Amino acid sequence: MSANTPEWAVQIQQSIHQLDTKLDLLLGHLQRLTTAAARPPPAPLKHPTFCGYPCSWEIDDAGWPTYIYLEDGTLASHREKQGHHWFSASLGDGQYGEHYLKFRRAAPPDGVLVMPPPQPSDPAHETDKEFPLQELHTLGRTVHGDDWPQIGPRLVHTHTDGRTDKSTDMQPAELAALIDSLQQKT
Repeated sequence: MSANTPEWAVQIQQSIHQLDTKLDLLLGHLQRLTTAAARPPPAPLKHPTFCGYPCSWEIDDAGWPTYIYLEDGTLASHREKQGHHWFSASLGDGQYGEHYLKFRRAAPPDGVLVMPPPQPSDPAHETDKEFPLQELHTLGRTVHGDDWPQIGPRLVHTHTDGRTDKSTDMQPAELAALIDSLQQKT
């Protein structure tokens, strides 16, 4: 603009520039909303979660689950002392790992416990995916036949790095790895 430009024209030019900036910001928000709407919806929840971690179905009267599974599949148990609540993982030999999810209140924060909606019981539509132990033993018998009762505990021992021989004591990640290994052999 030149020195001869009237003041009202300068104000109009500044207003146009402000509107243009706001329009760019609005278009950016609209693009983000459009891409978010294009994402597929999350899978329906089949297991309760606590602070985003899969947790036990057993919930005490105060709303605390008995245990949660951490990202690596480690089982962390609920602990409480003098009104403080946390979850910690056992490292064996009576030692506990770093404390997870420490809370200083007597009750869990609102919204951290998410229970899946009840599903109607229909045995015709139940799959082995909902029952990983059943799937493990079915696959084991398919792959190893009559030798499965002897081979199964050895495979469990191997997949748990010697922690246990019982499939019922396996962590979810260990169980999934063993099932995947058996599926590759079919």
